[in-house]
Amino acid sequence: MLFGFLPNNLLEAALSAYYPLGPRDAIVENDFLAMLLFPLRCVLWVILVCLFYPVMFSAALFSAVYARVRYGTAADILQDSLAASFKTGASYPCIFVFKQPFTDTQKLTFEWKQLAKEIGMDPTKVNITFEDEVPNGFPTGPCFDADHYVDKGWNMFKRGVMIMGQWHAWIQVYNGAPGAPTVFRCYLPGHTFDGTSCFNMPKELISRYYGERNEIVCPTHLTKEADAQLRALSFSTFLCKLPGNVLGNVADFNWMLLKSSRVLGGPGLSFEMAMLNYTAKDSQQMLRGMKKQGVKPFAGFIYAAFHAYRHVEQGTATTVTTTLMMLLLELL
Repeated sequence: MLFGFLPNNLLEAALSAYYPLGPRDAIVENDFLAMLLFPLRCVLWVILVCLFYPVMFSAALFSAVYARVRYGTAADILQDSLAASFKTGASYPCIFVFKQPFTDTQKLTFEWKQLAKEIGMDPTKVNITFEDEVPNGFPTGPCFDADHYVDKGWNMFKRGVMIMGQWHAWIQVYNGAPGAPTVFRCYLPGHTFDGTSCFNMPKELISRYYGERNEIVCPTHLTKEADAQLRALSFSTFLCKLPGNVLGNVADFNWMLLKSSRVLGGPGLSFEMAMLNYTAKDSQQMLRGMKKQGVKPFAGFIYAAFHAYRHVEQGTATTVTTTLMMLLLELL
């Protein structure tokens, strides 16, 4: 982002202006009310788009021209992928659960700061805290709430909102007794790295804590091929596409905002989540069932999530947000 006090994207802007930072909330959805107020939603959507589109387009146009004049081409701007402006925002939350506590807090802190520095982050914007709360025991059922272990009423996405724009990375450590859960709640630089790279940071931290150091391969500059491709792009073509792209983003964002609003029959804007607790037997049985039906696991999970939402919440999920990566690990 060009200025440190501005949000990185529309999501952060909405969260800072609207998001209800409160404890766990019940999902309330009313299909009848949503259908009844559909015409009103359309009218409000047109009004919001007409209000916000000129503002967002002007901001996007100014940012593009300013960046072009001040910094040069896209290749010049993106030459160093670890520039500070690209790392702010600990926007990738994840959770690790262990069976052993991390008793040497000084070593864990030192290794985390050192690792962050090697990757290219500013150590002063990387934090690790050791919380007093002791995690609850391992769940026994097939699913459990996201706040089962720690921080009752809050999940890692809600906590992540509080530090999204202030830190490069943050880890909260909740130590338990040996054999009982010890929890890492991590908020990592998703504005710079993809999910796998973010996940690998705490993974490498754990390795170093136990004395095993791996070589970090972290390219920080564009390759010659990527540099040439970016320099070949036309800035005039980019400006011609900008009005349509901004319109699409503003229209979609405001439609989702209205569709989620409870006064219009939506489920609400609160980030609520649950976790699944599959055993090896459960996983094998599920995969065999999906294979018998001729569907891939990813499609099977989407189907199950849709019908589970309908069964539990008595509503219709019209949008399902997914990730293309699933990591199933047991860390001892």
